[in-house]
Amino acid sequence: MEASVLVLKIFYKSLNICFSNYTDLEESNWPTLLHFGAEMGLSLFCDELIKVPGMDKFCHVTNSLDETPGQLARNRGFLKLAEKLDMLTVTQRDKR
Repeated sequence: MEASVLVLKIFYKSLNICFSNYTDLEESNWPTLLHFGAEMGLSLFCDELIKVPGMDKFCHVTNSLDETPGQLARNRGFLKLAEKLDMLTVTQRDKR
């Protein structure tokens, strides 16, 4: 299966998971799709999300455990993904 097709399938499934019982972003472990991808270690998924215009603004959003996507990836042992997300966080901070 082509990687982009797989990413799209995961994207639609994650939308359903993230928002089916959606109440409040601050009470969610996955307030953004980047958080979902980071916790699951879905590097290709996060790569595609990062390409979406404006998605970089969500790299500093924290979840219910006060974790950014980069921190979440690091805490779950996905160090390369954490580095990638952390670089995005620094880039976004420099734009401010």
